Amino acid sequence: MKHIALLSLALLLCACNQEELERLKQEVSQKQRSLDSLKKEYDKVNEFKSNVIRDFGESASKLQERLEENRRLEEAIANRDRMLEERNKQIDTLLGTVRLRDGEIQSLQREIGRLETLIKQQETLIKQQQAQLKQKDDVAESLNQAVAARDATIRSLNTSISQRDATIQKLNARIAEQDQTIQSLQKPPKAE
Repeated sequence: MKHIALLSLALLLCACNQEELERLKQEVSQKQRSLDSLKKEYDKVNEFKSNVIRDFGESASKLQERLEENRRLEEAIANRDRMLEERNKQIDTLLGTVRLRDGEIQSLQREIGRLETLIKQQETLIKQQQAQLKQKDDVAESLNQAVAARDATIRSLNTSISQRDATIQKLNARIAEQDQTIQSLQKPPKAE
């Protein structure tokens, strides 16, 4: 009965460790999905940054073309003051666009930095959880080895008990034979 209780306790411990192991595996899987999602978001932000830089290059190219056009118009038109004023307005608009794009780029760079930090934190958490899972696996392996050793001991004890019971039966049979022999010797002989 004591052996059955120990066996039940060991099985319960194995089941608890298995449930904890499964829960941790699910958490690692969830963290991995979260990390994948963050990487996708990072790629989208990077693509947006590339588009902004490309647009900025196109805007600069257009600005250069407009400046050339303004130069030609200044030579053709007698009223230089009006043309300079118009060109200055265009430059101011483009500089405003450039400043706006610079602000967007800086904002994107800050967001990229934040995402990189978050990814590093997630990777650290995943490594910690993987270490915990390995530790749980090691404990489960040790427990399995202990259960196997205990089972081998129980089998050995059961064999010894069976052998002892067989020996006791043989001894009981001999004692019964000897009792019969003693009883037959103690009986007085019948008078003839």
